[in-house]
Amino acid sequence: LTMEPVITFENIPRGRPGPPSIATTATALASDVGSVMRGPADAFSRSVTFFKKMEETEKDWSLVLVDSSRSKKKRDQKIVVHSIEGRLTLSKIQEGDELKKVNGKRIGPSYNAERAMALIDEKWEEEGWLSIAVGNEEGDDVLVQATIIKPKPTMTAENMGLAVWTWAVLCIREIKPESLFSYTVLKSSDHILSINDIDCDRIKPEDFNHIFRELPDEVTIVVKRGKFRW
Repeated sequence: LTMEPVITFENIPRGRPGPPSIATTATALASDVGSVMRGPADAFSRSVTFFKKMEETEKDWSLVLVDSSRSKKKRDQKIVVHSIEGRLTLSKIQEGDELKKVNGKRIGPSYNAERAMALIDEKWEEEGWLSIAVGNEEGDDVLVQATIIKPKPTMTAENMGLAVWTWAVLCIREIKPESLFSYTVLKSSDHILSINDIDCDRIKPEDFNHIFRELPDEVTIVVKRGKFRW
């Protein structure tokens, strides 16, 4: 048996992504594995991770951050999403979400919106990929949601460093270091609830891998975890 290589930040192919997935694609895939669609999740924590296209000369996405504050105390200040455009709209990040991490770097009280935007631009230009993690105060505090945008439509979960298994329920078994998923908000042992709103309660690991492989562009995974705190 020949194992497919794990794609890391060093060897990731940066070709043009395939066409965006649509609801009919997910519905058909749910039928393929004997599952159903479930309602969208409102997660307490969410992230989006994607790479720069090889031929890209200008960004095909836009993010505007603003400073917000619950009080005059510095520790109560926060940076929130004001608007998103382009590829970022494939994620579940929304206006009002609080910025928490950029490419794994925690955004502490020394940052304001201007510094955070400069960091995002720097990471994008120097590292060629971007991972943004945000918090959603109104979300369910046991739900975590991660969106990745495939560099190539045919890439599999294994290519991208994600392994799942059944341990009473469908769970994340392993996330390879330096893989695309290692900079998302997901963790090993998370209980997988859905992939692109397809219910994962009764599907097998091979079903999950089939769905992942067939999704052409963005993949959004919702997991359940003990109460999430930043």
